[in-house]
Formats: sequence, structure tokens, C-alpha cells
Amino acid sequence: MALEDLRPHLILLPDDLALPVEALAAAENLEAFGALIPQKALRDGLRRAAPLYQEQPRAFFIEAGLDCGYLAELLRRAGDLPQADRDDVLDIARHETDTFLLMLVARGKFHYGLGAAMLRSFHVPHARMDLGRFEKMLAAEDLTQVAALAKGMAIERLPAGAPAPEAADLEAMAWDRHYRVANRCFRRSHMGLGAVVAYAAIRRIELANLITLSEGIRLGRPADAIRRRLIPRRQGDPGRV
Repeated sequence: MALEDLRPHLILLPDDLALPVEALAAAENLEAFGALIPQKALRDGLRRAAPLYQEQPRAFFIEAGLDCGYLAELLRRAGDLPQADRDDVLDIARHETDTFLLMLVARGKFHYGLGAAMLRSFHVPHARMDLGRFEKMLAAEDLTQVAALAKGMAIERLPAGAPAPEAADLEAMAWDRHYRVANRCFRRSHMGLGAVVAYAAIRRIELANLITLSEGIRLGRPADAIRRRLIPRRQGDPGRV
């Protein structure tokens, strides 16, 4: 796709975060593309994905590598904060990381059929969901077992009597928990940095809800079906349409 066709989809960033868009669009291969990324954490994440992408050229690996690099840096910076702010910010950062790892398994293994060795390489160091638990999730036979291993980290628990979950159900449960974690931190932090980070996390959920509303209206979905997909979900309702 030509750069001019991509521009309407790009977000205008401040100078200190801006990317060399023209040079990136002209890169001849993934290695050249990665070398042009200014942020070391993202370069490292893309470097982790490169061998897998060469073996199977799927955008999934690039996205996972960039997310992995970003989250590793997020955890590092949150851990370096002063004690007064560290716990609240780490709570939110760790939950986002746990959600990423959960969906790596749910979508990578059970949707794309990728092997454990491929997905293991995207484990984020210092995540609350440690490598041992992540490997058990990768070895799970179904998403019910995955959900049990993710309980108390990425999600709460499956509602009693609920059917076997799908990947979308686990993602919805994870975002439900993310909302609760952020809301708790916002109320607990008062005027500290934790309140700022929690506010951004809550607004992120609001944005997801606005996208759900607009897409539901565009597709002509019934109001109740759209409502069931909003976050937070009603207790026990997986939100399937």
C-alpha cells in the first residue's frame, strides 16, 4: 500500500515521539524497517520477532514483537518509579502485560495454530505471569484450562456454569478486570502519578466502548446485543452476539 493511502490512518505524534514515516515506508525488508525505529525497546521487540517472521511471514509476529518490547519497557519504567507511585502504576502495567500473554496463548495457539516454541519467545521478562505459568498455558489442552491458569492475573474466574470460553470471551474478561484494576488505582492514588496512569487506562476502556458502539450501529446490531459487548460486562454474561 502506498504511503499516501496510509496517511489517513496514522496518528500525529509530538516531535519527540514521531517516527520517520517516509523512510519506514521505503524500507526494503524487516531488518531495514527495524533499524529505522528510534525507540530501542521497539527495535528489540521487532528483532525478537524477525526470525519467526522470516519463517512464517505473518503480521502477528511483528505485532507481538512490538507489543513485547513496549511492555518490557513499560514494566521497567514502572518499576523505577518512587515508592509512592510504583505499586499503583505497576498494578496497571502488569495487568496489561498479563492480558497480552493470555491473548498470545488464546489467539496464537488456539486460533492461528502456532507452536509453543514460537510463542514462548514473546514472554515479557518480569511479568506477574512468570515463564513457568506461561508455559503451562501454552501446554493447555483447551481455553478452559488456560482460563484456570490465568485466574487472578489476567482474568477473575469463569462464571459458574459458563460454557467453554472462546478467545473473545477471555479478552472481554481481561478488559473487565483491567477496568476494575484501573478504577481501584484511580480511587486509591488520589493526586499521585497512579491517578494519572489509571485515568488514561479508564479512558482507554471508554474509547473501546465508543468503537464498539459505532461499529455496532454501522452493522445494524440490536441495541441489547451492542450493550452486552460494552465494558464492564454484566456479571456472568460473556457478551457473545
